[in-house]
Amino acid sequence: GLKDLVSGKVYRPEQLTIREVYRFEGYTDPDDLSVLYVLEADDGARGWVSDAFGPYASPELAEHLDKMKYEPVAED
Repeated sequence: GLKDLVSGKVYRPEQLTIREVYRFEGYTDPDDLSVLYVLEADDGARGWVSDAFGPYASPELAEHLDKMKYEPVAED
């Protein structure tokens, strides 16, 4: 699971929803990619997790992300 560093609570992937995804490219190296996931838990807690993007991405995190719901925040 993923741990909330403030409360110490550990969330299973099924308890989390991906609300937004942002990809970042390195300023001097376009191959330097990272991704930020904005998450919301079933109990209303919110947070984020980041990872490398592409071949350097964490397979363990990818496995958790695949099990999460994806419901992006509606744009106005």
